Amino acid sequence: MLRHRTVCSALLLTLAGCVGDSTPLVEGVIDRDTFIEAYVDLRAETMDLPDPTLPDEARDRILARHGVDAGSLVSFVEAYGVELEFMNGVWTEVERRLEARPGASAADSVTR
Repeated sequence: MLRHRTVCSALLLTLAGCVGDSTPLVEGVIDRDTFIEAYVDLRAETMDLPDPTLPDEARDRILARHGVDAGSLVSFVEAYGVELEFMNGVWTEVERRLEARPGASAADSVTR
């Protein structure tokens, strides 16, 4: 019986680790992956510009490709900004994807 409980406990701990982040989803707000993909594309577009300000038309074109608008990104940050661990994971993933881009240099960074 003790062995059975030990095995069950180990299984439950393993499954809990697979569930992932415990941050609740906020209804009406874009999902984490959509935010990351859109943000990475926006940052990647500005990294090669002498002026890091992206023209509105270019920004809107990139966001439309992801099915979002600027307000969607702001709403995501407003909804999840207080979830520090969650947002740290978001920014870490953004940085990882930016650094993984072909031709990306170590000097390429994410403005948080």
